Amino acid sequence: MVGICGRGGFVLNIAVIGMGYVGIPCAALLADVPGFRVTGVQRQSERSGWKIECLNGGNCPFEGDEPGLAELIHRVVVEKGTFRVTDDYAVCKDAGVILRFFGNSRGVGHIWGYSGK
Repeated sequence: MVGICGRGGFVLNIAVIGMGYVGIPCAALLADVPGFRVTGVQRQSERSGWKIECLNGGNCPFEGDEPGLAELIHRVVVEKGTFRVTDDYAVCKDAGVILRFFGNSRGVGHIWGYSGK
């Protein structure tokens, strides 16, 4: 179902693929908008699969200074319940909007890395 209209008004389901430095803030900001319900999709890999549990616990997976991001994630996951993360790409079939953010890190020779290792 793309969007539903219920007692609280219209709800738009959004899928954000790639829970990295771009995808997480984007997903959390969208989840804070009234009427938007966001599901993040993250591969269950050794390198980054841990972010699923971290985010679903309402925690920010980034170290360093990301002003307001930890509070935003906590609000949309724990308080509002409008953001969750899964490794199941099937959630995309119910999304009215699908955004994807991945392959944004460069490796050897400054070549974009898409290997998924």
